Amino acid sequence: MLHSDGLAYLPVIEPRIKGDDTLHEGHSPVVATYPRPHFSGPIIAAGGLDGDTAQALVASGDANLVASGRHLSSNPD
Repeated sequence: MLHSDGLAYLPVIEPRIKGDDTLHEGHSPVVATYPRPHFSGPIIAAGGLDGDTAQALVASGDANLVASGRHLSSNPD
């Protein structure tokens, strides 16, 4: 069990992006749904998730937070 290793949170990134490119548009999350049975702490998911998918991940309990920053990385101002 991952939570017994003293992790404060677990970040996961979906394999649907490469740099600024989305490789698998419209695919459902595959990585974010896996760790919940093995980790009871906070899970932060990222990787090309749209608003609806992000809300569904949080509502289902598979993730506690969804990070998004790719659209901000090209212009940090």
